[in-house]
Amino acid sequence: MNQNENNGSARDKNTAENGLELLKITRESFRTPVSGAGTETAQIGDQLFDIENIGPSGIGIRVAQADMFSVNQELDSIQLVLEGNAFHFKGRVIHFSPDGAGKFLCGIEFVDMDRKSEEKLLEYLQKSRIELFPKQRED
Repeated sequence: MNQNENNGSARDKNTAENGLELLKITRESFRTPVSGAGTETAQIGDQLFDIENIGPSGIGIRVAQADMFSVNQELDSIQLVLEGNAFHFKGRVIHFSPDGAGKFLCGIEFVDMDRKSEEKLLEYLQKSRIELFPKQRED
């Protein structure tokens, strides 16, 4: 699932008047927000995190400490639990940034997810999308 060479976003370079390079970032896939009820979790090592959002190429989690992860860090053991289904995979930290409320947002790209887990994840995402956008069911 992680064949995206551009980490799930298209980046166009522009130069501002001051000569600084600006990047335009466009998402390639839909992200589903997660309810935050504690039923959708990610266990990384021995720590448990609530999932903020999820898409076909990765997850977003909120963390309390700035030094918890670093960009491009490889994560060897992640267990994702969605609606009682467990998924195991490796991951890579794509971004890590302050959320403005004293915590940090961490984006993790899926790496080495098996086909069965990938199919179950896509089913979960489709179901979530239908729940978020009920009028699209008729299309």
